[in-house]
Amino acid sequence: MRRMRAGRAGRVGAQGCFYVGRRADAAEVHVVTPGDVGRLRHLGYRSESPFEWSPSTDAGAVELAFAILSHATRRRSPDSVCAQFRAEVIATLPPDGFVISGDDIRLWLAAERRDANSWPSLISRGRGEEGAA
Repeated sequence: MRRMRAGRAGRVGAQGCFYVGRRADAAEVHVVTPGDVGRLRHLGYRSESPFEWSPSTDAGAVELAFAILSHATRRRSPDSVCAQFRAEVIATLPPDGFVISGDDIRLWLAAERRDANSWPSLISRGRGEEGAA
């Protein structure tokens, strides 16, 4: 696969978008779509803590939850949704690595009766298109 340019992986409605976390020297998370791969951008939601997952309540798990929800929906998730996603999804991920599909995220949102279309758009907030860096 070729390296992608910023903002291309996982466009809204993209089929086959996956979020892949692994631990090499440090935890890293990539956005993978057919033909493209790139790192998930850290958005600095509450801190600059590096991404973290599995049974973790630290700031890195909150940052990962926010980054994945923001990338998948192109919207700024409410604090309560981000906290719930961290507790129900991020905290349950295996420590060595994970794969979450964009469809999994949409199903989680639907099951929780969360309408991401009602959240503020990241683009309209002057943040530009948030994507993989």
